[in-house]
Amino acid sequence: MNTMEETTVQTIGADPYSDRNADMDDDTRCEQCHIHPKDKTDSEYSILCTQCREEYIRLHVPAIVILFFVILGVIFAGAMIHMPKTVERYKIYLAAEKHIDANEYLFAYEDFSALLNVYDDSVPLILDTADAAMNAQLFNDAADIIDENLVGKTLNERQYEHATLTTEKLGRFFNSVYAINQIFDEADPDTASVDKLFSQVIELLENPENDKALLYLYLGNLSSTMEESIDYFRMACEVDEQFTYPLSTYGNALRRAQRFDDAQAACQDAVSKNACDSSSISGLGILELLNGDKAEGLSLIQQAYAIDPDCVYVPEALVIALCENGQRDAALDMVNKKAEQYLFDPELQDYLDGTIDLQQYYID
Repeated sequence: MNTMEETTVQTIGADPYSDRNADMDDDTRCEQCHIHPKDKTDSEYSILCTQCREEYIRLHVPAIVILFFVILGVIFAGAMIHMPKTVERYKIYLAAEKHIDANEYLFAYEDFSALLNVYDDSVPLILDTADAAMNAQLFNDAADIIDENLVGKTLNERQYEHATLTTEKLGRFFNSVYAINQIFDEADPDTASVDKLFSQVIELLENPENDKALLYLYLGNLSSTMEESIDYFRMACEVDEQFTYPLSTYGNALRRAQRFDDAQAACQDAVSKNACDSSSISGLGILELLNGDKAEGLSLIQQAYAIDPDCVYVPEALVIALCENGQRDAALDMVNKKAEQYLFDPELQDYLDGTIDLQQYYID
């Protein structure tokens, strides 16, 4: 009876390969289970059977591999945390480049400035931001960027030449502003004449360190005749074609001289070079008002106002355009709200009172 129980136990616990492997030497058996033959299919030095080797591969992961994946997971998690901000900043950079391609320098400057607040040590970004400010004709901003961000940085030769050209242009501009302000500050309001001021500005042209375009604009404003003013404004446009504010002034003078086609060409030239020149866009809108296309005139002036609501004479143009389009209540509401932070041209009130009309305000 005991013999049968022992036999039964052996039969139940026996491996299906036991009969086949009964005659195997210990050296040929798997060193893990000691039952199956060693699988030498891939290597003659294998010490495991097929089943044990597969189990070992599936379960045994080296500690170094586990550590590697843990570190990789931490890095990936950190990257995922910062990725949204990085992607968003890259989108801002792409938008800035797109604005540059479209000559929308003011918008590009705003985008580059946002990036510069984060990457203030990047010399290429500093130069890009300063360039955008220069082309947007924000000379004070450009000077601040260079003074606050570029001074003390290490520049390569190309970057140094680039920065030098920018600082030289800014130097000429601010030299002229200072010299002109000094002339007007020292002028006696009781004895000073326009002719004397005109002569003093003429003398500034002899200094090569002054900005001739800016000086020509002042000479145009001080000229005694419309023809002479137009000539000086034209010279201002010709001496420096990078900036468009002389073209805007030139276009406005041509409009007052009723040279409408020339005025339109000057303003369009400005907008083609600087799509954010709100003064020139407004100038085109005024010409449309004068030509009778009131709706188009309002649309252009609204565009100019959206770009720069504080640009000189643009708010006045929008008030008048609204009135010319039958929106007087909106115009008056704008005057009341805007007057808190903007000084309107006194003649605007004459227009609103009906003392002068559109033609008289913009031509006569």
